[in-house]
Amino acid sequence: YVGHTGGSTRIGDYVYSTGIEGTAAWLPDVAAAREALGDDAEAVAAELVAAVRGDHPGRKPGEKLDLGALGAAKIVHEALGIEGPYLVVDAACASSLQALAIAARALRQGGVDQAIVGGASYCKSDSLVLFSAAQSVSNTGSCPFGRGADGLVTAEGYVALVVKTLARAVADGDRIRAVIRGIGVASDGKGKSLWAPRQEGQKLAVERAYPDRGDIAKLDYIEAHATSTQVGDATELGALAGLLSANIPAGRKIPIGSVKANIGHTLETAGMASLVKVVLAMEHGVIPPGSTCTDYNDDFDWNAGPFTVPGEAIAWPKRADGLGRRAAVNAFGIGGLNVHLAIAEHVAAPVAPRVPARAPGAEDDEAIAIVGIGSVLPGALTTEAFHALLDAG
Repeated sequence: YVGHTGGSTRIGDYVYSTGIEGTAAWLPDVAAAREALGDDAEAVAAELVAAVRGDHPGRKPGEKLDLGALGAAKIVHEALGIEGPYLVVDAACASSLQALAIAARALRQGGVDQAIVGGASYCKSDSLVLFSAAQSVSNTGSCPFGRGADGLVTAEGYVALVVKTLARAVADGDRIRAVIRGIGVASDGKGKSLWAPRQEGQKLAVERAYPDRGDIAKLDYIEAHATSTQVGDATELGALAGLLSANIPAGRKIPIGSVKANIGHTLETAGMASLVKVVLAMEHGVIPPGSTCTDYNDDFDWNAGPFTVPGEAIAWPKRADGLGRRAAVNAFGIGGLNVHLAIAEHVAAPVAPRVPARAPGAEDDEAIAIVGIGSVLPGALTTEAFHALLDAG
């Protein structure tokens, strides 16, 4: 189950190569080209076609191309010889956590015994143009929650998790990296525009992850979506503050941060990158610095609100009540696609639970265990290498 959009940009390369001859034929008809090139216009057009065809030779006769978005899941499925389902989910920047929600349902219904869930993102020029046109790309850097935050910094990232139901993971003797106790999914509904998030939809996703509202009060840390945009960050802070303030003692401050301060915004992989950060923080007993900024968003009341942004790494001690450390992860996609995870550190029970037997399709609310993590984050895998993987598929 992979969160990914778009597939390979080589689709565009093939279209470019196929269409260049017809496009170049128009060059002699362009007044500016005739003025600059004179009688050489046709020769220059022919030279252009040869250069493009040299760089992008196009599809060979009989060659089968498989460059669509589904390839991000198909290459893993075929390489490992897996017999279960495979799919790709496009939910914008919430894609990887939407994929996790679908996988969790399949596990709880007994349709699969375990699942590989991932996110795959690489920088695409058309996406950068889109974000730039929307004035959401930063000129200065990624600064979640910052007073001077002026937009996101896009990044590439690949993450894969192996997940099972908690009972099966315990019975199989797996190393359990963390437990997903709840998943909430919602959308914003009708809003002002594609680019304007709404607190109502974000709150609904959070609420759906906590059937027992008392669990909200047990949170030790929140990993926010926080893309480093003024409106987006303030909206998320407001949505979380409203729920937390109603469930925790007055004056309590919960550490909050965003992985986008560390690696930028990995788009489809963003939620999974945040999840890996939280799991590693739990394992090391350390909450990393929450942002790169020191002056915070003026559209949120930090004094009255229930959050603190750590300026440096702080200890994350074991809980006094014996429960595992608790955290939350947000991932929000453009257009109001919201996912919230309730995460807990695994604390081994004295007696291993029996794996429950149930008929296929009989869903329950059993927790999901993360038993494996693999990640390749910005800089470690080039776009060319990812294209090669897709082509090999």
